[in-house]
Amino acid sequence: MALDLAQVSSHEVIYIDDVQTFTDIASDSGIKSIHHIDWLTTSKTLATFGLQTKPENLNNA
Repeated sequence: MALDLAQVSSHEVIYIDDVQTFTDIASDSGIKSIHHIDWLTTSKTLATFGLQTKPENLNNA
């Protein structure tokens, strides 16, 4: 699994994907996940985890 290769535990990562099935699987595995719909929604959700984004720093926003 990617967590083993990165040598991190599931509580240290946030998985982001635009496919709901994949984020559901990650959540079921104990990984915090975000179903990406658009940059604003994802940015707001990242903020709930203490991560801030600036629109001017995003590509293809």
